[in-house]
Amino acid sequence: MRINFLAITVIFVEFCIGFGAESNKTWTYFVFAQQWPPAACLQVPGGKCKIPDVVSDWTIHGLWPTSDKGYPSFCNKSWPFKPDLIKPLLLSLEEYWPNIYADSSEITFWKHEWTKHGTCATSLKNFNSERKYFWQSLVLQNKYNIHDFLGRAGIFPNPDKPLLLTYIENAIYKQVNQTIKLFCKNHEQYSQPVLTSMYVCLNKKLQTIDCDKIDEPTCKKTYVYYLPFPKQVVGF
Repeated sequence: MRINFLAITVIFVEFCIGFGAESNKTWTYFVFAQQWPPAACLQVPGGKCKIPDVVSDWTIHGLWPTSDKGYPSFCNKSWPFKPDLIKPLLLSLEEYWPNIYADSSEITFWKHEWTKHGTCATSLKNFNSERKYFWQSLVLQNKYNIHDFLGRAGIFPNPDKPLLLTYIENAIYKQVNQTIKLFCKNHEQYSQPVLTSMYVCLNKKLQTIDCDKIDEPTCKKTYVYYLPFPKQVVGF
């Protein structure tokens, strides 16, 4: 599936000047985090997870300005989230950046990502407004379509057969040409960890770079499960 860029572009208005103060916290690159909804749902407390019907692909978790010391956050509290500013992007956000927590709204998720991470990216011209931040994230989602990358290598979701982790890593590396980070979680229902999410790292020009500086627990097992959506047929 692809974002309808033509429809969005017609209504998307580029802001040349930001409407708030620039972040006063330093950072050097972006982490573009995606999650795989069928597996991410297994981590939602109490099973209160809901995947919207329009969702059938990897989705955005966030686009996070990052430094060697971690993630600067809440960089500009005077720059509140305003839902009306992203109305032109709403259909794409609902499909590619959904909130899978059933007991909270999508607006809650988008507000969190903007206030915590988006306000830290505003020193860059291409990110100096709320709408630009979400628009650029959607562009990246279209460019780094992990489901497509894996499909080109013949890798499809399967609830019954775990896959070699290196097979998945190599398939994505072939398309990105940089080291990425894959994350997984153990689950009592499965004999091997379940692939939940991944990071692609980008410099401030949105060019891919190695994610080697990310010091977070990644998948370590030889095999992982790549689960299908409940509505998907295995091998689709």
